Amino acid sequence: MLGGNNDNPLPHDSQFQYQSNTSLNQLHLLETRDQLAKGVKDIKQRHVRYFVAALEKDVWKKLQEKDQEI
Repeated sequence: MLGGNNDNPLPHDSQFQYQSNTSLNQLHLLETRDQLAKGVKDIKQRHVRYFVAALEKDVWKKLQEKDQEI
């Protein structure tokens, strides 16, 4: 075999590089996951703000209509 180990067809240096690349890929996936989670959280917060603002506007309009009736 290439590395002298029947269980592992990769030479020692190639195995180390493979493990390093795998670790980097996992780290990248974790960072991407965290960025996506933050993005989704930000979008949800923005939607809630828009919804509350729309409610406030509607309530304010109805209160003004009631004041005009009185």
